[in-house]
Amino acid sequence: MNACFLPIIYIFYPETKDRSLEEIDIIFAKGFIEKMTYVKAAKQLPFLSNAEIDAKAREYGFASEEEFGHSHSLDNEKAETYSRSSSHAGKKEDSQMV
Repeated sequence: MNACFLPIIYIFYPETKDRSLEEIDIIFAKGFIEKMTYVKAAKQLPFLSNAEIDAKAREYGFASEEEFGHSHSLDNEKAETYSRSSSHAGKKEDSQMV
């Protein structure tokens, strides 16, 4: 019985391995808007960086420019805070080892 469904799954479901949820949203949006199968949309879209994901999301109308600019700046702030805290932790460990 499972063998019967294998071709259906292979044909109608896109490959999502190593893709973020945002990329999967873009795959389905591309398929819907451009009226193509989702598998074909997934094959046409390469793996995207965060900046490319934001650009495609704006292109397909997921959110406004303001929302993306605000969330992106929050992500940058979190990343900077994390890098500062991890670099300070590394310095503390180095000084304690002496």
